[in-house]
Amino acid sequence: MKSIRTKYLVMVVLVHLILAGLAFYALRENRLWFLAVEVVLLFSGYLAFGVYRGLIAPLQLLATGTEAIRDGDFHVRFVHTGRPEMDQLVDVYNTMIDRLREERTLQQQQHYFLEKLVQTSPTGILILNLDERIEQLNPRALSYLNRPSEELLGKTFAETGHPLLIRLAKVQAGESATVTHGHIFKCEKASFVDRGFPRYFLTIEELTSEVLAAERNAYGKVIRMMSHEVNNTLGAVNSLLDTTVHWLEDAPLAAALQVAIERNENLGRFTRRLAEVVRLPAPQKTLVDLGELVDQCRRLMEASAAGRKITLTLDAGAGCRLYADRLQLEQVLLNITKNAFEAIGEEGEVRFLLEPSRLIIRNNGKDLTPEEAGQVFTPFFTNKPNGQGIGLTLVREILHAHGFGFSLETTAPGQTDFTIRFPPASRA
Repeated sequence: MKSIRTKYLVMVVLVHLILAGLAFYALRENRLWFLAVEVVLLFSGYLAFGVYRGLIAPLQLLATGTEAIRDGDFHVRFVHTGRPEMDQLVDVYNTMIDRLREERTLQQQQHYFLEKLVQTSPTGILILNLDERIEQLNPRALSYLNRPSEELLGKTFAETGHPLLIRLAKVQAGESATVTHGHIFKCEKASFVDRGFPRYFLTIEELTSEVLAAERNAYGKVIRMMSHEVNNTLGAVNSLLDTTVHWLEDAPLAAALQVAIERNENLGRFTRRLAEVVRLPAPQKTLVDLGELVDQCRRLMEASAAGRKITLTLDAGAGCRLYADRLQLEQVLLNITKNAFEAIGEEGEVRFLLEPSRLIIRNNGKDLTPEEAGQVFTPFFTNKPNGQGIGLTLVREILHAHGFGFSLETTAPGQTDFTIRFPPASRA
């Protein structure tokens, strides 16, 4: 605009100077005519200045409005000048700025609403940037991932090193996947358009309660029916076998029948262990010193560990006091320790790392494969030749009833961690 204004002023000044010079040269002998021409030139200059103001004022108005819009100020409005052309332009600008302000206010309200919705959503949400790096994630996602936001923001799923996110890196837009990582999660990847470019976000929804309830209902019916039938049958069979052995004079046959009786008793104990999983009572919570409980379990398992040449160590740190069912939690610790012994076999180490918010039971036994890591908490799953899968199933049921988070994963070659996380509400 400045160049147009400058050109106009230069042109007007040059034209009037040239005309004044010509008038002086032609009419210098006739002063009356010369004065008349000078008056006309002055009037022409006045008219030119008026035209200048009429032409430049709208441009100045547009420049001021453009600058305000560029600065994001949608509250600048112009008043009427009394000139129809200018007033028409003022009306157009004021109408436009009012609509822009309304649209901006509406967008801000929608943005704040969506931001609040994301932050308070019971579903975990991760929003990615154009490079598919984590740009934003809500508190529920942080609680599922159990990592501080500083370790996740600005990284791809693979770069975070988080087992759950590494598995989700393969999920494509529009696809969903069910992933097990201590808990059971349904994850879905979708896209939205941001300033003309597609961006992606991932939702993480915990299905643990629903899946566990469905699984418990399914296998509970089977176990109750099986336990009832087996126990009734075993009772009658063992009674007959005992009577037969008592009256039998053939020693080898009596010994064989005694083996059958013992096998039946083992089968009865097995069905009772299965029934314990179904009949697990609600936890009776009291204040428990976890450091003391872990040390007690360590001492209970020392004899078994010595037979396998396994070292048990406890790093209590700051310790932890929480509200839990002491007997059930003791059963959990014993089962996890036995599982660690079986993973090691002979000669190794089991470490108990106690922190205020979590307990890690670490062993240096056989690593878990990715497939095993995703199935270890499936009911009655086992990767041992003679395993029954009852121990970890019972552990899962007890920890879930307490509301504790948990995971079992190989965190480094030769290092497998069973981690139990204690939410703030459970800690004293």
